[in-house]
Amino acid sequence: MSAPRMVVIGGVGSTRRTLEALIRHRANVVGVFGLRADRAHTTTDHQPLGDLVAMAAAPLVEFTNVNDRHIVTAMAQCEPDIIWAAGLSQLVGPELRALAKRGVIGFHSTRLPVGRGRAPIAWLALGVAPGAATFFEITDGPADSGPLLEQEPFEVDAADEPMTIVKKAEEAMTRALDRLIPRLNRGEWRTVPQDESAATHHGARRPEDSRIEWTAGAEELERLIRASGPPHPGAYTYLNGRKVLAHHATVARHARWTGVVGRVLATLDDGSALVMTGDGVLALHRWQWADDLSSNNPPLRPGVRLGMVAEDEIANLRKRVSDLEARVAALESGAAHRSSQEDR
Repeated sequence: MSAPRMVVIGGVGSTRRTLEALIRHRANVVGVFGLRADRAHTTTDHQPLGDLVAMAAAPLVEFTNVNDRHIVTAMAQCEPDIIWAAGLSQLVGPELRALAKRGVIGFHSTRLPVGRGRAPIAWLALGVAPGAATFFEITDGPADSGPLLEQEPFEVDAADEPMTIVKKAEEAMTRALDRLIPRLNRGEWRTVPQDESAATHHGARRPEDSRIEWTAGAEELERLIRASGPPHPGAYTYLNGRKVLAHHATVARHARWTGVVGRVLATLDDGSALVMTGDGVLALHRWQWADDLSSNNPPLRPGVRLGMVAEDEIANLRKRVSDLEARVAALESGAAHRSSQEDR
């Protein structure tokens, strides 16, 4: 029996790790579909695949939307038995799925059925799901609900940042792929249904979900800042209306301070700034202006207040609008007076 014809779709680290394993196990890769470089901003951890495509001796097709008609046509020409959609943030439509004679394989970095849904790395960093390199069949059902082909757990520690979690996930991927690909090369397709009674779901996370609410607890904010780090955009707050990115913070467990929430209490010898939160003190160790990424720990003087107070901002805006309305009325009155004088 000939080896199954395989196609890879994606453009991030997990896509690259999958393609590397397929090459290592001499799989029959007949096509690679990579996310266009000019669409890199639509995903995190974008990585080019050109060098691996050359090693696989397979054609490379770049896409913006994987379900576009010309992409479906190009995929059909590959006549795939198996399609790998590892690290693909777009849903694989029914037309594409129908092209795979054996099935479409997806990847998720939580221990499915726990943690289905979007932004798994961020949710892992927030400590709300167990980690695993999970390969499953993509079906007509809800996202991430298809039967499992292989799963390799990995531990997520309280101090793990997103990039360390990505590294652990990719290492677990390699172990899982080294078991799965040889079976597929032999024509084996063994799946295990997911336990629906154990399923949990995570919603999407957006950049604005990383805004620091200083009324939250110090431990919660420490997790938020850590989970929002690279490759994510970063947690943020404001200082005098200017956006500040917070990159690293720890709970100052032995600080004995009472203060106003969001206010900088003191600066330490190492340059860190102590900030009052809803239930304790957070030590900010690394931050920068969002509009000046060359900045490094711009001064946070004791006494300044981080964040925005909605009532104050609204009151200031109302005053500015009122002042502008008064100036416009004065200008209109002056213009009317001059017009009247000219008419005489």
